[in-house]
Amino acid sequence: MTDWARWFQDSVSQFGDTVQASHYDSPRSFFTQQRVVLNWIGDVRGKTILDLGPGTGHFSQSLVAHNRVIGVDFVPQMLKFCVEKGFLVIQANGMRLPVPSSSMDIIICAGVLQHIDDHPSFLKELLRVRKPDGQLYLTTLNKESLVRRLYYMLTPNVETMHTYEVSKLAQMLQELAPETKVESAMIYYPFPGYRHTDSPIDRLLSTAFTLRVS
Repeated sequence: MTDWARWFQDSVSQFGDTVQASHYDSPRSFFTQQRVVLNWIGDVRGKTILDLGPGTGHFSQSLVAHNRVIGVDFVPQMLKFCVEKGFLVIQANGMRLPVPSSSMDIIICAGVLQHIDDHPSFLKELLRVRKPDGQLYLTTLNKESLVRRLYYMLTPNVETMHTYEVSKLAQMLQELAPETKVESAMIYYPFPGYRHTDSPIDRLLSTAFTLRVS
């Protein structure tokens, strides 16, 4: 089992205040995933936003000017860069968030779920801190991706990252929070763009996806 705290500490020591420190497939992959979430969120102001696993803060940096953005991570150096970008920060494990229930207007969790072994408990914790009318944005790796399957055939998944089927993850979220609406966006890296659909062909062609719970 990978020691993720040490792994990300080594990554930020190597790459510093960059998107590479968060271990995306490439900067283009990062910016595509960021665009999906930020376009979905739109121009929000006066909101309390939780970025769980913010890396060095680039993903949510544009939201800081007009909102209260809280970054929760277990790597101190990551949080140091977030503070420099105007985040409020908490060093903690995402399995037990030190924030009150029903306190967050928006939760962003990008590129974290693939590192979590007990994902049902993790999802329950995210939903616990979401306001009843709040939004959760969850971005992770697509298990059905042909590109990802080929990649793991050629390069063993030595970091023990988990992958997910969009329909099964969406169903789990719907069962955990029956009153919510769950929507999906499929992300096509290394091909450009994304689509708000999860048809069979999209599930085969996309390498990652974002779910919005609202």
